[in-house]
Parts: sequence; C-alpha cells; structure tokens
Amino acid sequence: MRKIYILLTIVFLILLSFPALSIENIYLGSFSPEKELAIEFTVNFKNDDSFENKIIIEFKDAEFISQNSIIPNSRITSNFRTGIISFQKDQTIISMNQLKKETDYYILPLNLKLFPQDKPGLFENTILIKNTNGDLLYEKNIIFEVNPWTIFELSKEKYLRIMNSNNNQKLKSNGEVIIKVASNSSWELYGLLNDEAKEFADKISLFIKQDDNYRTVKKGPFQIHSKSQLITQGTKTVSEENYWEEIEILMEIDEIKNIKSGLKIFPVIFYLYSIN
Repeated sequence: MRKIYILLTIVFLILLSFPALSIENIYLGSFSPEKELAIEFTVNFKNDDSFENKIIIEFKDAEFISQNSIIPNSRITSNFRTGIISFQKDQTIISMNQLKKETDYYILPLNLKLFPQDKPGLFENTILIKNTNGDLLYEKNIIFEVNPWTIFELSKEKYLRIMNSNNNQKLKSNGEVIIKVASNSSWELYGLLNDEAKEFADKISLFIKQDDNYRTVKKGPFQIHSKSQLITQGTKTVSEENYWEEIEILMEIDEIKNIKSGLKIFPVIFYLYSIN
C-alpha cells in the first residue's frame, strides 16, 4: 500500500511538470430565440511571433452539434474594418492588422446568430487559431444552449357566443376563437373553468375546427371543467417559411335544460407548455 501511494505521487508531480495547452469552454449562455437573435462575444489569444502577419481560424466540425440538431458555422461572423467575414470554409485566413491588440493579447470579435426555427439543445464546437506554420495558438470549446420556447396570442375576438333561440338541448357557439401558437418544440394547450362556471360543470366541450391545413393539432371534443384538461397538442410550428399555427376553437354546451336562463359570462383559462 505504501508503494502505490509513492508511485502515484511521483507520477502526479511529473505530469504537473509538463506544459500543456488547456482546453477550456466558452459558454455563451442559454437563449430562447423567439425572434432572430445576435450574440456578440470575443476570443482573446496570444501570439508571441511579432513577425507573423496572418492567422488561420478554423472549427473542429462543420457545424455546432447538439444531440438531435445542428447549427452551421456560417452563423458565426466577424466584423472587421474591411467587412464582415463568415466562417463557412474549412479555414479562414485573416490579417493580424484587423484585430484589436491589448498589451499581451489580441481580440477576435465574433457574432453568433440564432433563429426561431432552431431546435432546442446544447450546442458545441471547437475553435482553433493557428499561425501560418500550423502552430496552435488557441483552442477552446464554444458552447451555448437553445431553450424550448412556446408563445401564443389570442385573436381580437375573445368571446365564444352561444344563443338558445330554438330550445335545443345541445348548443354550439356561432363563431370561434383563434389561438395562435408559435413554438420551436412540441407543445400542449390546456384549458379549465374557474368558479364562475360551476353551473356548467361537465357540460362544456371544446372542438378544434375541422380544417385540412392543420398539421399539428388534434380536433377533439375536449370536455373541460375546474381541473386543467389537455385541449390539444402539437409539434414545432416555426420554420424558414412559417411562424404561427392558428387554432380555431369552438364551444358546445350539452344538456342545457337544468341551466337557469339569462346572460352567462365566464372565462375559459388556457395554459401553454413547451415539451422537450
């Protein structure tokens, strides 16, 4: 046991004595790009060769990679006096004169663009900076996270109107309420009634209007009451061509004979959730 302890200690000290280039992470943060988002950051590196006029910038992979998605390196740009450079190629050569220089290091300004259609995930790629001889000056992992996000809007018409003029026992609304959903992930829409609608407990159902254009929603009926009830669900709505998914909701009331006559006003409360 004594020998093992000494051997491990010696190896540890020897390893510490060798210089090594430390690979650390640049964590940009966690983002929910409901709109196009620009993220600015910098890379600071040393170049002790005063005669070196150019550097080579490259990425380990052609894309930033997550578990189930990619974001191309072309989303990374750098704004110099001579113009904007996009890192689409395997290697990008730039002049050192274009970089800001501090006392003992150079500053490379970078910009990352995220878009609403980007899928959720933890994305990673490695940036490498070399001199023209191929000597490594800098190496770090760039990491950022795209969150699942979901938003919704109601149309200007926020009332479902039901008129009983023919003494029917089952009534449907004479119009619909439109809920617009935008999401970069799967989502679920829930609804419930509050105490103002006790009289209608277990008598109200919601329907999604029949329409061949709906790609993501289930049509119902969905009976709602005082406990939160799943109304409909869908998948990612955003793409380069599309942002919103419109859901047209209608209401039906069953067995109205036991409901007192008069004007009834009560809210249906909706909740929208993102699902990873």
